[in-house]
Amino acid sequence: MVESTREGSMEEEIGGGVIEVADLIWRVPVPLPGNKRPADINVYAIQDADCALHLVDAGWDTEEAWYALSQGLRRIGHVVEDVRSVTVTHLHRDHRGLAERLRQVSGATLAMHRHDAAAQFVSRAVGEDELDAWGVPPAARTALRDATPVEQPPTTVDRVLSDNATIEIPGRPAKVIHTPGHTAGSVCVALANERLVLTGDHVLPDQFPGIGLGGPDRNDRNHLLEYRRSLELLSTMGDWVALPGHGEPITNLPARIEEILRHHEGRSSDVLGVKATRPHATVWETAQSVKWSAGWDGLSPWHRISALRQTEMHLTAV
Repeated sequence: MVESTREGSMEEEIGGGVIEVADLIWRVPVPLPGNKRPADINVYAIQDADCALHLVDAGWDTEEAWYALSQGLRRIGHVVEDVRSVTVTHLHRDHRGLAERLRQVSGATLAMHRHDAAAQFVSRAVGEDELDAWGVPPAARTALRDATPVEQPPTTVDRVLSDNATIEIPGRPAKVIHTPGHTAGSVCVALANERLVLTGDHVLPDQFPGIGLGGPDRNDRNHLLEYRRSLELLSTMGDWVALPGHGEPITNLPARIEEILRHHEGRSSDVLGVKATRPHATVWETAQSVKWSAGWDGLSPWHRISALRQTEMHLTAV
């Protein structure tokens, strides 16, 4: 679930929307199906010292997306078969959808954090225990039960990532930063020579990323607290430029992180305000009283599940 804000640009157009964001590092826009917002995902192609390619994220698994990615690579003088590795920032379909096909066509090594590699096998459907704990009234339960998105088949993971792992890109030092919050296995990729950090959906320029969207967690993990810590970790990167999974580069990363943190502080304040006046309010009742960009009534059932999970996180974090 995402909510809106803003930001600016830095880039050199190649054609077809492909941008060279740094020397031999390109942003290739890959469309998302239907009327999704945002309309596309940024796949980043990094050329190594041997003239091979390494991708960060892959795009949704549709023929339109495959064509856009293939043509984007052609615009920079490459073909799909040049891809040597694909690093998936997190398990969502818009980021890993084409990863399996890329692996099969090019023989690329596919890497994902261990938490999200495992989460592929866990349904994101809402559980009866969650509905009970949230105090969801019987009349509202059917819509939430039926709201589970179509799950993508698990992607073959050749390399399981952990924090500070090296991504093998000849001639370009690249490190994994584990940034849990959006999902438990969300990662960013740091390119030290270029002072670039590829953030996936961890930090976006004009949206507030949803939190805890890797499915139900039975390990008492509070994704909100993890997200705050992950943001604070990235805020120390000062003058680094962030290349997000959607939207334009973020040239002032600490300022954008501060904006996101203030947003969640405001949400926590809203939740505390409800509890102060209605101490026995359920999660369901509290979520209805919190401000959402689309308004509670404007949220789809799936986004209501996300809102309920986030409300519960705020309640347990304060």
